[in-house]
Amino acid sequence: MSDIQQDKKTKNSGWKKTVIDTLITVVAAAALALCINMFIFQLIEVNKTSMVPTLQDKEIVFLNKTAYWFGGPKSGDIIVFEKTFDGEKTNYVKRVIGIPGDEIKIQDGKVYRNGVLLREPYLSIPTYGDITAVIPDGEYFVMGDNRNLSLDSKSEKFGLVKRDEILGKVIFKTRPLDTIDQYVHDYADK
Repeated sequence: MSDIQQDKKTKNSGWKKTVIDTLITVVAAAALALCINMFIFQLIEVNKTSMVPTLQDKEIVFLNKTAYWFGGPKSGDIIVFEKTFDGEKTNYVKRVIGIPGDEIKIQDGKVYRNGVLLREPYLSIPTYGDITAVIPDGEYFVMGDNRNLSLDSKSEKFGLVKRDEILGKVIFKTRPLDTIDQYVHDYADK
């Protein structure tokens, strides 16, 4: 084989190797991204205004799906959960107010957990209704920050959120994509 033929064969195999290496890299990256999105983190778009002023309609939040692998939500966490309501399965974004064993009381526009008034600086209006509830094991009392326009655990029809309905914890939001805000979730314990 002449040197010219050898050079041509080397160039062809080098080009093919580059294409194959690139395809393997792209497929591996896509598979990794899919696994991360399915099992670890996910971007979720907020729909509706039940979490205003904390979250706006159409805002994107970053969901940590691993946050509750070794423990449950805490009071003050903002969670995403899937609930079947009125025959339709939907993702909701709400704030955890009560965890299993807590007594939640709403009275005179104020919310109490285990007899202690919650400090909720994210609210702009009082919470309507008179409710007293003890949260059973495996369930959570959740409310939107826009309390009086939020469909949440205040409604008997909506009810409590079961542990197995929770998809993860919101760890930050983008507003717009060039600005990222991290959350301090546990206002209730401060």
